[in-house]
Amino acid sequence: MRSLRSLAVVPLIVLALAGCAGQDGEGADDAAGATTSQEAGDMTPTDAPLGLVPSDAAGREVSPVDGLTLTVPDGTSEEAPTTDKGMTTAVYRLPGGDAASGLPALQVQEGDLGRGLTEETYFQQQLLEGAGINSDIHRSAEKWPGAAEAVALTWSQSVEEDGGGTHTNDVLQLWLADEQGRTYTVMAVAPEGELDGSAAEDAVLSATLG
Repeated sequence: MRSLRSLAVVPLIVLALAGCAGQDGEGADDAAGATTSQEAGDMTPTDAPLGLVPSDAAGREVSPVDGLTLTVPDGTSEEAPTTDKGMTTAVYRLPGGDAASGLPALQVQEGDLGRGLTEETYFQQQLLEGAGINSDIHRSAEKWPGAAEAVALTWSQSVEEDGGGTHTNDVLQLWLADEQGRTYTVMAVAPEGELDGSAAEDAVLSATLG
């Protein structure tokens, strides 16, 4: 299904691999070693902050995971949350999108990744750069109300279509860590050129901890 390719395949695999780093299994130890061998300063985001600020999004408030609320547009549909290896994932499909691709959409995740946000997002950035289908990758430290740490990741993703051809999706992913060390990610995916200033972006920026 094109919807799975568009939303889930690369972002979910990236997150799943990160959550498994350090677990038993071939490749996991190598991935963990690659990050832990870096000096902490080398992992610090160096891109200029985007200056993200909370939005005054219109719609209905939802609590996809414990400790986080969002405001999504009226008419948004919600898929049943799933939990795997301590990571809870919820997906929302926004109204007015493309039925074939399932976009625009939001993906929310929460869990204890066992390491700090700087290290985790550094690892995510390396995975995105190594995948060969992502461009314009940006990683920056941000400030967010109630968060001990916040990092923004953005990129454009080339997606193969069934039957041939490709299209590009734009992705915004906001990473938040609370004072207890719990990690939250709120990600919006939309067709190229349709994310900036959209309801999907507003929904990400409506993220409220606590």
